[in-house]
Amino acid sequence: MWISAEKYGLTPEQITVITEALWKEEQSYIKECSDCGVQVGEKHHPGCDLAVCPSCKIQTLQCECGSEEMNVCDGLYPGTRDCYDKKLICIETSILEKGLNPLNHSNWIFDLNERRRRIINGTL
Repeated sequence: MWISAEKYGLTPEQITVITEALWKEEQSYIKECSDCGVQVGEKHHPGCDLAVCPSCKIQTLQCECGSEEMNVCDGLYPGTRDCYDKKLICIETSILEKGLNPLNHSNWIFDLNERRRRIINGTL
C-alpha cells in the first residue's frame, strides 16, 4: 500500500526537498531510452513503449487521440516529469511501519498512479 506525501502530512517545503532530490537522482543516470535506444534529446522510434503522445501526454501505445508524432526522449519513464512538476510523490506504508526515516528521499517514488488518475479526471 502506498500513501501520498500530502496524506502522510509532509509540509510543502518537505515535499519540495524530497521531489528535488528524486528529480536530481532520476536525471543523473539515464542517457538513452531503455526501449528504443535513442539518445536523450532525440525523437523516440515508432512503437517505442516509452514514447509519450505530445498531445494527450499518455504513452503512445495507449493513446487514442490519433497523433502519430513521436516525442523527444528525455530519458525518463513516461509521466515522471509531470510528477516532478506537480510534486506527486508517495511512499510505501511498510517503510513507515518499519520506522524508517520518512524524510529520506530514497524512501519515496514519483506517484505515476496519481498522475494517471488526474489525467483521467482532467485535473492534470
